[in-house]
Amino acid sequence: MRWLVACALAACSSRGAEPPKPTRPPGDAARAVEPGSGGDATTATAIEHRRVCGGVVAIWRGYREDGLAAYQELEFVIPDVPTPLRFPHGEMYPSYWSFDIFAPDCRHVLLLPAFTGPYHVVQTSRLAAYLGGAAPDHILRGRSGETGAVANGAWVSATEIRYQWGCCDPPIELRFTLPAER
Repeated sequence: MRWLVACALAACSSRGAEPPKPTRPPGDAARAVEPGSGGDATTATAIEHRRVCGGVVAIWRGYREDGLAAYQELEFVIPDVPTPLRFPHGEMYPSYWSFDIFAPDCRHVLLLPAFTGPYHVVQTSRLAAYLGGAAPDHILRGRSGETGAVANGAWVSATEIRYQWGCCDPPIELRFTLPAER
């Protein structure tokens, strides 16, 4: 099911359309719409999710409305960096984003800067530079570097990532092994 949602989003993006937007902007989180005001009577609730790995803290912030979680921002708190650094991207929907971005040994992070990819792999020791505009250490695309939607990226081990590529069933499963460090 997750893959079908990612494919639908990829199909929309190829036509220049944006992924669906939640009905309430994040500034209205936790505000109920009054009946008769022209809005619906649901409540959006602010949410936050944190992951800590090797001293680096990833913080996703957004809101939940009608059971749908939407995260608008991802910030990193990095040791020896005085202020949190924001990861630049569009809105993140759980159907194509994972909170499991850190390698098991915390030495790398797997990031998805756009909802169709490609994935970026960055050493956590270079994360501040990357968030400041430096290139990622590795870019994961389709077979032989072909472009196309990627999804379901996950760490298999501290040095191997599996992810899917392609828009159709069945998706193509790819693996990437980090080169040995010198």
